Amino acid sequence: MHKTGVRRLLFISGSIAADQGESPYLRYLIKPVARHTFLRHVNADFLATEQEIRASDLDWTIFRPPSLTSKPARGTYRVAVDRNLPRCFSITRADLAVCMLRALDDPATIHRHICAAN
Repeated sequence: MHKTGVRRLLFISGSIAADQGESPYLRYLIKPVARHTFLRHVNADFLATEQEIRASDLDWTIFRPPSLTSKPARGTYRVAVDRNLPRCFSITRADLAVCMLRALDDPATIHRHICAAN
C-alpha cells in the first residue's frame, strides 16, 4: 500500500473480537467459551490482524459484523462505532458492502471499529 500511495484500508474482522456493547450473557458466557474452543484460531487471527492494522499509519476502518448471510439485501441495517450492537446476530453480505462503501469516504470512520447488523 505504501509503494502505491494507497492510504485507505477497510478490513472485515468479526464481532467475536470485541466485547464492548455486548450483553452480560454474551460477554461472560458465550464469547469466552467460543474464544477458547471452536473459534480460538479465528479469534486469534482477528486479534493479531487488528493489532497490526492499528499499529500502521494507514487510514483504517475495521468492520466487526456478526454472522454474514447470503440472503438478499434488506436495505436497512444498524451501526455502532467502537462497540458491538446489542441483539445483533447477522447481516447480509450485500448490506455490509453498502455500509463499507458509505464508510469509504467518511472521515469520521477513520481509526474506528464499526459493527453493522440487520
